[in-house]
Amino acid sequence: MHPNYAALFAQASVDTAGPRLPSTIDLRDTVEGRVISDWDKSSPYRHKLTWKDGREYFARLETIALGPNLAASVLLVAPEDEFAEGIRELDRKARLIALLACLLFIPAAWIFGTRMSTTIRDITGEAARLQTMAPPPQQAIGSVIKELDILARTIHKSQRAIWLFSRLAPRAIVSGVLDNSISTELGGVRQEITALFTDVRGFTTIAEDADPDVLMQQTSRYFTALTDVILLQGGTVDKFIGDAVMAFWNAPNPQGDHCERACRAALQAKAANEAVNRQFEAEGLPSFFTRFGIHVGEAVVGNLGSSERMNYTALGNVVNLAARLEGLNKQYDTQILVSESVYMRVKRSFRCRFVDTVVAKGMAAETRVYELLEEGFNEEADAIDANEGRG
Repeated sequence: MHPNYAALFAQASVDTAGPRLPSTIDLRDTVEGRVISDWDKSSPYRHKLTWKDGREYFARLETIALGPNLAASVLLVAPEDEFAEGIRELDRKARLIALLACLLFIPAAWIFGTRMSTTIRDITGEAARLQTMAPPPQQAIGSVIKELDILARTIHKSQRAIWLFSRLAPRAIVSGVLDNSISTELGGVRQEITALFTDVRGFTTIAEDADPDVLMQQTSRYFTALTDVILLQGGTVDKFIGDAVMAFWNAPNPQGDHCERACRAALQAKAANEAVNRQFEAEGLPSFFTRFGIHVGEAVVGNLGSSERMNYTALGNVVNLAARLEGLNKQYDTQILVSESVYMRVKRSFRCRFVDTVVAKGMAAETRVYELLEEGFNEEADAIDANEGRG
């Protein structure tokens, strides 16, 4: 096939060597012949060349299978100016449109990107506050982008849930649950803790004569004063039992100085109690006189309860004796009593006074009881121990 096949056929018919069909020989000195001579027998073969007439040509030569043992090679040749001019015009228009679009898009993208970046930064900030259990903002961060808006609302709900959870459970426990350092399965482990119990003297009598709503507000203020001190010293507030507080140290996070922390917390809680009592007296409310008991020993610490509701707490003799020591304050007219085990660990940094050797209620073994007086270096501790031993 050829655009001018008739001329080729006529030329081949009068060949001096005899009539024949046209062949590629008849294409010599033509654009087609030049392409065929340059063909490297690959398929498809693409080529661009400039011919004698000064025009540029595009060529494509491709072999097509016509049967199992039959193939045909098809050559397409076209001058560039027959179609490229339209393409160039379209290209110029496309470039102009693209330039205008960029001029409009850049400021729009900058404004949109800045707003989106600000939103993402704000959402990231709120996500970071999850770890600190900070109170959530009143409203969630909004965004015109649906996905960012959903993400912001989800984080706001999570932040609110964790914040509320941290007010219903010890913050150290909530933090441990979040970072997976505390198991949420029932059960516990044996470890040493320092337990502290508090109680308000004559609270039953105070409650009988008080307005329930007023008493609830007063007790909440009192608990706030005490728990702020306990938390400041790294303690875990286990529970509130009526007017009593149970707290412990060295769990869930290990603390090498847990005895000192508990004693310091008791002394600071005593001072906080006195400060809040001055407020109560100024308001015409009855004072709360707090008694403390502290003991150190091994306990089982972990999750107690059912699969649906559990409490991170400590069980064992150490807890029971701390509660008994708190009760002994009434017998000895003291305010803070510690066991001998606690005294032996803190005697050089806290001043204590030997009170008695007792068998606490519900206990079989004797224990020496000391009154915790104040914090301060006590170089006379060994001499005091020696005198008590001789006595």
